[in-house]
Amino acid sequence: MQNFKLGWELYEAGLDEKIGRVGRPLPAVMRQFKRVTQIEDLQKGKYTLLTAEQGIGDQILFLSSLNEMLPKIEKPILICEERMLPILRRSFPTIEVKTYGFANSLSSQQERLNGVFPIGSMMKYCRSSKEDFLQKRKPYIQTNELKTAEYKKLIELKYPGKKIVGVSWSGGFWDRQKRAKSIDFEELISLMKMEDHVYVSLQYGDVSENKKLVIEKKLPMVFIDGIDFKNQIDEWVALAASCEKIISVSTALVHFAGAAGKKVDLILGESQSPFIWGLEEGNSLPYENVTIYRQREKEKREDYIKRLKGVL
Repeated sequence: MQNFKLGWELYEAGLDEKIGRVGRPLPAVMRQFKRVTQIEDLQKGKYTLLTAEQGIGDQILFLSSLNEMLPKIEKPILICEERMLPILRRSFPTIEVKTYGFANSLSSQQERLNGVFPIGSMMKYCRSSKEDFLQKRKPYIQTNELKTAEYKKLIELKYPGKKIVGVSWSGGFWDRQKRAKSIDFEELISLMKMEDHVYVSLQYGDVSENKKLVIEKKLPMVFIDGIDFKNQIDEWVALAASCEKIISVSTALVHFAGAAGKKVDLILGESQSPFIWGLEEGNSLPYENVTIYRQREKEKREDYIKRLKGVL
């Protein structure tokens, strides 16, 4: 149906305390401030704390409208997690970007604040139709170019002349999410083009067993040690940017890469994938360079993997 106007109105209901943690729980430190979700309620001369919310993938999606909203907000400050600080300061140089610790220091100065404006609440002003998404798609995340060049050089030294492809095969926090947001590693291996590609693991979490299999099978795949992808996000995104393209299931990686203008082939299961990707295959709604490959209704898994091998 794609009734985005109604959709964002219903999304606002997620801030209601009656809905609780299944809705839009703001970071605990931000709940001490008054919550504001309407531009017309902002008073001139006061600061407004734009607050990151939800998972980091959703945060990046919501920040797609930040540059459009800044002229409407007199004294904005973007509040985020420490791990997001470098990439957001680089990407949005015209706004102050601070951590939750800074916000906590404002507890005694609330008379100077309009309060907290969740970044998800900006979307209703800027993305109220499919046409809004399509017309306003452009890169807005700036990667660490120095680090990206270092990673690319490191990989090319070992695999000269190879096309560098990043891969991620598992996502989600809850077990249900993990089932919907994962592809078996053996299935991923079957998609690899061994002769002219080198694959870079962008998978967070424990990949020790995957490493063993790669060594055993002598696959052209690189694991960069020493980076905690969950906490060293700037490094993670810089490594992703060193790849010519990325093949991934639905994780925050797709949002970062899409927002940075990287080409991504997004592998989606038949059901339970996040609403933002829609129900169709092809070009994604929020990111121009993200292409969706969805398992079709009644399509057998082996046929889906075979089809992927032919198009990726």
